Amino acid sequence: PRNKGFAEDEVEKQVREAMAFVGLDYDTYAQRSPFQLSGGQMRRVAIAGVVAMNPDYLVLDEPSAGLDPRSRNAVFKEIMSLHKSRGIAIVLVTHSMEEAVKYADRLLVINAGKVLFDGTPADIFKQHADELVKVGVDVPQVYKLADLLRKNGLAVKENIKDDMSLVKAIKQAKGWK
Repeated sequence: PRNKGFAEDEVEKQVREAMAFVGLDYDTYAQRSPFQLSGGQMRRVAIAGVVAMNPDYLVLDEPSAGLDPRSRNAVFKEIMSLHKSRGIAIVLVTHSMEEAVKYADRLLVINAGKVLFDGTPADIFKQHADELVKVGVDVPQVYKLADLLRKNGLAVKENIKDDMSLVKAIKQAKGWK
């Protein structure tokens, strides 16, 4: 915000709001060196710095790399909350198809600088599974399991995004509550 020419009181207000948004206390973390923070805290501070700028879009390159599952979930929860609450478009660059299927509405698969596939994760994973493997991208485990269940006669819906949606689809297919 300072780089955008905001007054100091507005800078502090926006930084405080951004820190609260990512779940970090301003008074605890504002004066700390980045070297005194965990990997998850560093990513949260970085996200807070961007949030304080009120961007129209956010490009994230492997935002969960090196994070433990708990920190990864926290970072993505914040990113998705930002997308929903402020309408910010998110461009996520990732090699993790598990993340792509869970968080993306649209998926572009790029190999050697060329767009191979462009569509919904469900369509791409369903229609291009073999081609994905050939270029070194695997289909998410949840899709493989859902496909296996379908091949063995269980009418599991196609809109699987994560393990919880697969469990729900299995329960529905079996007529369980």
